[in-house]
This record gives sequence, C-alpha cells and structure tokens, in this order.
Amino acid sequence: MLKVKPFLFILFLTVFAALLSTGCSNDSSSSGGGIYSPDVEESKVTPIDLAGNPFSLLGVYDVILYGINGEPVNAPAMKSELRVGLNLNKAAGGMEAPEVLMSLDFEGTQILFDKYVIDLSGLESAGGDLNKFIADTFDNLGAELIEGSEYGLYFTLDPAKNPQYKPILDNSIVQDGQYLKLELRKTNDIEVDGGLEAATPTDPEEPVTVPVESVTIKGQPASVVHGGAPFKLTAEVLPSNADNKAVTWKSSHPAYMSVDNQGYVTIKGYTAETITITATSVSDKTKTASLRFNIEKAAVTAISVIPANMTLTLKKDGSTVSANITTAIEPAIATDYTNVKYEVTSGSQYIRVDTKGVVTAVAQGNAVVTITVGNFTKQVTVTVNPAPTVEIPVTNITITTSANTVYKKGTNVAVNFTLAPANTTDTMVSYTISNNSGNLSTSNGSGTLEITNVQGGETITLTTAKGHKAVYTINAVDSISGLSFKTAQVKVEQNKTVSNELNNKDMILNSSSSITYESLNTNLASVNSSTGVVTGLKNGIAKIRVTVIPKYDSSERITAEYEVDVLGLVDFSSNNSFIASAQGTYEITFFGTSPGNATGGSGILCSIVRNQTNVPVTTDCEEYKSLFGSSNCEGGGIVKNIIVSQNNFAGIGTITINNTGSAVIHTKILMTASDMVKNSPNDQYQYSVYKTTSGGDSSNSNGTVQGIIGRHLTANGRWDTSTFDVRQYKNNNSKEIVLYSELKGKQISAGGCNDMTINPRTYVIAKKISSKVDKMDYTDISVTPFNKVTGVTPTNLGSDAPPY
Repeated sequence: MLKVKPFLFILFLTVFAALLSTGCSNDSSSSGGGIYSPDVEESKVTPIDLAGNPFSLLGVYDVILYGINGEPVNAPAMKSELRVGLNLNKAAGGMEAPEVLMSLDFEGTQILFDKYVIDLSGLESAGGDLNKFIADTFDNLGAELIEGSEYGLYFTLDPAKNPQYKPILDNSIVQDGQYLKLELRKTNDIEVDGGLEAATPTDPEEPVTVPVESVTIKGQPASVVHGGAPFKLTAEVLPSNADNKAVTWKSSHPAYMSVDNQGYVTIKGYTAETITITATSVSDKTKTASLRFNIEKAAVTAISVIPANMTLTLKKDGSTVSANITTAIEPAIATDYTNVKYEVTSGSQYIRVDTKGVVTAVAQGNAVVTITVGNFTKQVTVTVNPAPTVEIPVTNITITTSANTVYKKGTNVAVNFTLAPANTTDTMVSYTISNNSGNLSTSNGSGTLEITNVQGGETITLTTAKGHKAVYTINAVDSISGLSFKTAQVKVEQNKTVSNELNNKDMILNSSSSITYESLNTNLASVNSSTGVVTGLKNGIAKIRVTVIPKYDSSERITAEYEVDVLGLVDFSSNNSFIASAQGTYEITFFGTSPGNATGGSGILCSIVRNQTNVPVTTDCEEYKSLFGSSNCEGGGIVKNIIVSQNNFAGIGTITINNTGSAVIHTKILMTASDMVKNSPNDQYQYSVYKTTSGGDSSNSNGTVQGIIGRHLTANGRWDTSTFDVRQYKNNNSKEIVLYSELKGKQISAGGCNDMTINPRTYVIAKKISSKVDKMDYTDISVTPFNKVTGVTPTNLGSDAPPY
C-alpha cells in the first residue's frame, strides 16, 4: 500500500476539503464567454479551471468532434459522452491512493477504463501544491482545456502513453499505433466519491430511440481471385429509420483479405482457408451479417521466355558451359503455384536441360528447348559454337535499364545489360539475386535477365569471368488498385476548414508520383490542391475529388471523391439571403414556452387568474430576456412555463425551398401525447409545425423572417393558425437559430373564469447539422409522439395539415 508522510496527508485533507467546497459549488456567476458557454446552464455546471480548481474537471462531457491521430474532424454518428469521476474514500488505498474513474460511450460502444491510481508520493516533490499536483495528473491523462472556453475540453486517449486506454484499441475504435482525440463540452458535474453515475442535474428523459433490427451485406462479387481488383461491400441496416445505422467491418484473415471501415475489400494473398467478412451494428453488437469467401488461384494468361535464342560457346579447356532460360508467367502472382516443364525437343545430342531451365552445352550443333506451362508453350533455339581459337575477354559490363524506374509489386522486370567489346568471345555472364544464381547467355554483346514477381529491394549483381561487375536494385511499390476516404462525408462550418484522410494513406503516398485535390463545387467549398484541406464557403453539399498518378505508370489516373457538407451561416439580411443560407436539417436542443397573458373574463377570480406569476421557462435570466424581449425573468398569466428539454436532443427540423422559391419549415418535437396533455393543457406546445415564408417584414428590418402564417397541431388534434418568426440566436450569422411561434387568440376557461383569451408562445433553439434536407417522415409513425394525440392514426402533414 502506498504510504504518505503524515504532514502531507493532513495537507491533502485540508486543501482537498477547501477545493471540494469550491469545486462542487453551484455558484457560477461569471458571464462565461467561452465558445460553449451559451449551451450550458451555468448555475448547474461548474466551469473548468484546471489551475485554480482541478476537481472541476470531474463531470459528464458530450463528444462534439473526434479525430484519429490528430485533428478532430468528424462528428459522432450518435450521441457520445465521456465521464470523469474520482474515488477517494472508497478507493482501495483510501485517502492515500485516490482513483480517477473514466468511462466512454462512443457511438454505441461503452467502455469503462481501468482505474488510474494517483501516486501521492509525487505530492512531496511538488512542494505540497495540491492544485498543481492534481492538474498535472489530469494533464498526464490527456486533458487539455480549450482556450477561451469554460466548458470545452480536449481529451487525448493514447494507448501508447496510458495503458488504461487500451480498450479503445481492443474495441477497434483506433488501430495499433493510433490515438483518439475528443473535443468535449461539459454538460453536468459529477460529485467526488459519487461514482460515474452521480451526475447533477439529472438528465432529462431520453427521447424514444429506434433500434437496429437486422444487418444484411450486399455487393458480393461472383468470384474472388488472388490478385484481383478490390471490391466494395455495403451493409443494409433495417429499419430504415434506425437511430444509428453505422457498422464496423472485420475480416477473419486480414493477412489474406482485408476490409476497411468503408467496406472496401482487398485480396492480399492466396490461402485455401475460407475467409469470413462480418458487418456488426455499432449500436447493437448482436445484430451482424457475414459473407464467406474462398480465394481462387490466379490463372496463367500468358508466358514469355528469355532469351528467345541462346548461343553457347564451348571452351578450349573443356570446362562446362551452361546458361539459364528464364520463364515469366502473367500474372506474375500465379508463379506461386504453377509448374514449368523444360524439355529438349530437338538436338538432344548437343545440349541437355534440367528442371530449372539450365541449358548445358554438350557438342557443337543446333537444338530446341520447349517450355510448357499448363496449355501455354514457348520454344528457345540453342546454338552451340565450337571453342574459339582466339579469346576476346570482356573489359566492361553496363546495365542499360534505368535506375530511376519504379515498378509495380508483383510484376515481372527485365534487366538489360551490354558487354564491351561487343564481339567478346566470353558470352557467359553469371548473376546472383537473393539466394538465386545462374548464368546468362549473350548475343552480340547484350543480354537480359528477367526477375519475376518483384517486391522491391531485390539487388542483382552481374559478373563476368574476369570479375567485372554491375549492380542493379529494383525499386517496386504497392499497386494502387483503388482509392477510398476514411469518411464518405465530412462536415464543416462556413469559413472554417476540414480534411478527410485517404485509407491506406502511407502506402498511397509511397506509391504515387503526385496527389492532387480539386473541388467540383468551387462556389460551395475550396480545397488546397496539395494538402487536401477544405474551406467551407457557402451552404450546400460540395464534392472533393482526389487524383493520384502512380509512380509505376505516369499515364494512369486514379480518382476518388467524398462529400463536404458545408453548414452555411444563416443570413437574415433579406428574405432571399435567408432562403439561400438557411436550407438544411437542424437539431433541436431546447424546446420550451414563454408565458401567455390572459385577457377577458370578469369578476375577482378572473383578475386573480390573469395576474398569476409562473415559473420562468429557463433559469438563465439573460437568455430568457433576450429571447422573449422581457424586462425580467418572471412571466405573468395562467399559461404554465415548462422546460421540456434543456441541453439534450429534443427533436429535428428542416428548412427547404419549395417551387415558389419560399422556405418551407418543418419541425418534429420529441414529446409524447401524454406529456403534451399533462404539461400543456392550454395547447401552447407545438406538436408538429408546417410553415412557409410569406408576408410580413419583407425587408427584414428587424433581423428576422417574420409574420409567417402556418398551421400548429394542438393537444385537441386541431390544426390552429399561428404566426411564426425565425430569429438569430445570440450571435450574428450563426448556424443556430430560434424558431418562435405564437398561437393567436386561444379561448380557455380556468379557475372558474370563462371566455378568457391567451396567446401562448413556443420556441425552440435549432442548430444546423447538415445543409442537406433530411426526409421528415411523419407518415410511417403510428405511435406517440407523432400520432394525432387522441388516436393512433399517423400524422401526415401532406393531408392532415390544411392549407392556409
């Protein structure tokens, strides 16, 4: 057990108690100003201050963006969060060995990391400065405060630096040698010694989710051949409206057949074993689909032999004269399991040939060697000359094949050479390569050595009888059979940058003479032609194309494309500007109401009812006053103020363009019919809304799209008329907007007072998550929250919402 000197132990208790009283306080009166502060209810979440209050790091964090080995460029496919807690009294070592607890819920994969024990022996060397000591501990764990933000945090989970992060490697979130970097936003505090579940405040009720029911793989080719081109598999996840349709891919034998995270399959080698490719649902790992493959041997399509004609010259001393026939098979990869047969079919009294193609001269004369590979045959004519009366030795040997040539791995390479003088009688050149050696015959002072199935790095040494040498090293790179990106689509805000990495990037860089990027929609996004960094320019979906020229073939062009979803900032300067910039899909993260004042009625009771003061819609006073133009944070009237959802996902909305050039707005709020009846007895909550920009403030003098007439589904199943405004949310040109509606002239009776009129108001804060308009499918939902409140018939905006 770790021991700490008594005075340090007392110091730790004293300082920790002081920090704890500060770190767990709900007093958060500072105005924030961080990039995330508008999204956090400051009275309930402690701002992060690693230097002054390191325990403020404890809490629940939403994953905003993540990246592998660097820049956070991807948004999670579904809600993901990191929790950081601290065990003190309950730890194995008690106060002397506190434990940091961490859990990660990443796109449906739930990981509880090993406990990290804080070594308090380092406190003494830190001079007893507990703040710095704890801050350094969290820094070592990978925490880094985002500059200018009170609630934003970067967290780097690197298995190479911290073994407790190995589960992200075991769960295939990253590959060996990689790390995961998260961009986080603190949403709740976690109490010390409360475990990872003790988050305050209590999270709102989670919305209804649609689980995955089945996974099916499509795209299986008719055959899979060793050396064949890559192919793509796709996973069909049902139902079509499942919340998370992401899958992970896995091969049972990746050394022979690999599959990347986009479903691209590459055949790397031959094996007789059956290989299984599996797609597994990220949200439900019990839902899988598999395909079984057997790799076929690559068939021989052609053969070539070198040399086509061979000349052997007998020696005066009678020593053996021999040379090699090299047989090359196409494709070269087929040489692994193909037999080559050599046979003297004419002039067997002049030469002999062995099973490896070595021809040995016996006597002067002419002969023929026939080479057979399967159904393919070639012949080599062999001439045996008598021993010369005068010998002309070789004075030099030169390799004429360019040393700068780059070849494709798995191909055959011919290495050409010449002898000087050309009329030499020493026509035999010996060679060595790896563990292989032999002799080459030359004609007119030149010869060729063919190397089959090159892999790069093979060094050939040619040597004459007099010891003259020439050396050639083969430079071969992997074949680029296809390109794909890590992600089929990335998102970027207007005027910001993003990048998307190629799969097998290192191999492609090594095999390419050039890689260039271009935008196919230059009005929407620009791209750096060499780095691939994309800058969002305008709302819309842009395509980015990469073109690769392989080193081994300068005439070949290999391309791939991906989409960039540019989240354009909403421009309220005019209706036309709004229509052009607002189109897209929005995530609704706040859904609430403001009070509606009651008018009409008579008598003392009516006066009391009209003057009731109710709970404010949000505990953020400044936000309330800003959103509703109020001078204070308390509203009057009998309409109840209710927060349905503060920080969590509350619904979805879309803004699209209709045939007349107006913007059509749909919203779908995740609120059950029972909640609606219970919380909104006066029909102030919008259940589903259909609006179009028409009329009102055409010049947008008030910075809004105002006076829109639309339909509003109320608790009694009626489609009442309401007005609708779209406003900026705090910052100009933001991708976050406020959708604000008012149900005019609602007649109610309450507290014994009849015939009162109220104008209940509803608003949602909506953040653009895509410039692409997702289908708002109301017709296939036959249960709450999207039924007609009083029945089970699905709500269909097309037929149920009457025209205005």
